[in-house]
Amino acid sequence: MTPAAPNEPLPRLYALVPCAGSGIRAGKAGPKQYAALAGRSLIAHTLLALSQVPQTVGTYLAGIATSQLLFLLIVNVILLVVGCFMEALAAMLILIPILVPVAIKLGIDPIQFGLIFVLNLMIGTITPPVGVVLYVTAKVANISFERVTRATMPFLVPLLVVLAMVTLWPPLSTWLPNLVLGK
Repeated sequence: MTPAAPNEPLPRLYALVPCAGSGIRAGKAGPKQYAALAGRSLIAHTLLALSQVPQTVGTYLAGIATSQLLFLLIVNVILLVVGCFMEALAAMLILIPILVPVAIKLGIDPIQFGLIFVLNLMIGTITPPVGVVLYVTAKVANISFERVTRATMPFLVPLLVVLAMVTLWPPLSTWLPNLVLGK
């Protein structure tokens, strides 16, 4: 882990990659730092499973979400926030066991819910403050993070519109699978 340079202003939150609070600066993480983060994630995931936090949260969500639409709106907000700060695979490993049983209990189509899940996390990966994909793109293109962020911001609006359409109109995401599978 490399500390910020003494003449550098206070580091911004989105300059911490891939995990806020890890102290790893963008572009300075090596295999050892990523292994340490993976180890911490495994420990956190194990502790969550042993303490039955997913089951407790799932029960709480099932209690407050009285309709499919309310549940999907809550899930959209949660996943957009989580997607901004966590890598998508880690978020899926933690949140799928919590949210999918509640979605199935409410009668939400698993295909629609899966698409909503992936769309939310994908939008989160290109949204600051962490935006892991933005850092990779900036590094590969050899341009600044700020420039990549400004260039991607106009695309967030259509992505959010598509997310709203998939959330509010289930046939948009289920017609093709239903056609192919003959449902």
